[in-house]
Amino acid sequence: MFGPYQVCRVDSFTLAKYNICMSSIELKELEKKALNLNLEERELLANHLFQSVHYTEPNEIDSAWLCEVEDRYSEYLKNPSKCIPHKKVFDEIRSELEWI
Repeated sequence: MFGPYQVCRVDSFTLAKYNICMSSIELKELEKKALNLNLEERELLANHLFQSVHYTEPNEIDSAWLCEVEDRYSEYLKNPSKCIPHKKVFDEIRSELEWI
C-alpha cells in the first residue's frame, strides 16, 4: 500500500502526493459512496471527472462554434417565437435527403 507522499506509476503517469494510488477495495468504496449521491450531485461529479480527463483548450474551430452558439442563444433570448421546432427542422432535413 502507498502511504502519504509516496509515488506510484499509473499508465506511465507519475502521481505523487497523499494516497492517489488506491487499492481496488478503496475504489469500490469510493464508487459506492458516489452512487449514493443524489442525481444532481452524481451528474456534477461525473462531469468534473470527465472534464479532468478529456478537457483541452478550445482550438480555432471550437472557439468559432462557441461564438456561433452564443450568438444563436442571444437571438433566441431576444425573440423565442422565431424558433423552429426541432421536429420540423429534422423532418425537413429527412425530406431533403430523401430519408423518409
